[in-house]
Amino acid sequence: MKFGWSLALAGLVVAGSAFAQDTSSDKGKVSYAVGYDLGAKMKAQSGADLDINTVVKALQDGFAGRGPAVPEDQLRAAMEKYAEKKKGEADQELAANKRSSDAFMASNRSKKGIVALPSGVQYQVIDEGSGKQVTAAAEVTMHFRISKTDGQELRSTFAGPPPKLKTPELTQVSGNGNLAEVVQRMKVGDYWRVFLPPDQSTNNLVVIWEIKIVDVK
Repeated sequence: MKFGWSLALAGLVVAGSAFAQDTSSDKGKVSYAVGYDLGAKMKAQSGADLDINTVVKALQDGFAGRGPAVPEDQLRAAMEKYAEKKKGEADQELAANKRSSDAFMASNRSKKGIVALPSGVQYQVIDEGSGKQVTAAAEVTMHFRISKTDGQELRSTFAGPPPKLKTPELTQVSGNGNLAEVVQRMKVGDYWRVFLPPDQSTNNLVVIWEIKIVDVK
């Protein structure tokens, strides 16, 4: 019996009961690791919607090869209803994100030093370099920091050596073709802050890239 739930319970092998058993052997440690990882993911994704004791009982039944304690048609109906609920919540969140992100981009556009491109991308020059220009086929050594508008950092390379990327690879790294377009406006020594609008980012959120060009070949 599979319901295609995002928690992907059917793809995990979970052993043991609701209480810790052997955690000293390799088998025990692997079993605990799988269970712990599953529990953490469940908590993060749907913790408020689940009863952990019922989840554990269902895992034990499934692992033991017992039939479900609830008729399958009822389980399927419950899962379909739950999926509709989660989709509705996600749609509301996306709409709210879009409104706040559009407001941010509109306000940001009017700030001093902001350049708005036809694509909707905005950028700000923090430091201006005087080195070699980035081209469409260049290998670019660059630092970057990715963050949200609230300042939450998603990724940064500044603590280590700067990575080397071909200009086209920027599309793969960012998931956005317009970032490569912006970088081709930069030259060695430039340090820019780039604002990707919500329709070009994940979850309708503005994503901010701070980019420093170290070398171009």
